[in-house]
Amino acid sequence: MGIIEISVALIAVAFVVLVIYIVKTLLTVQQSLQELSENMATIERRVDELSRETTALIRRTNQLTEDIYNKSQSLNQLFKSAEEIGQATRQVSSSMKEISSTIMDSVTRSVRQTAIKHQSTVDEIMKYVTLFLDLWHKWQSYRVQKDLDHNKGGMRDG
Repeated sequence: MGIIEISVALIAVAFVVLVIYIVKTLLTVQQSLQELSENMATIERRVDELSRETTALIRRTNQLTEDIYNKSQSLNQLFKSAEEIGQATRQVSSSMKEISSTIMDSVTRSVRQTAIKHQSTVDEIMKYVTLFLDLWHKWQSYRVQKDLDHNKGGMRDG
């Protein structure tokens, strides 16, 4: 056998080894592609699930945000109402103070006017009371003196 035959045989063996290696590589690549395909399907399912969950979460977040906004608006109204109630209370309190002050001024003025108006009557009553007290004291003195005189006269007779 000659060099050419040996070379052709070696080339044939090399070709067979190359074909076997390529077939093995292609089988490995096919298996890898199959696994990749399965992984991609799994990933697609998970992405779909995640997408649905994310969509649901976004909807719930939007509902929650809207609910919080509505409640915030209600609280704003509540605080505004409380502020208005506070202002009304201050106004009522201020009005009550003014009314009370006005009533006190009016009563004080009325009492003063009445006192001034009836001062002469009070003065006359005081004169009569003083006169009565003077008469009372004089009468009491007279009685005491009369009793003393009576007791002195009874001692002389005895």
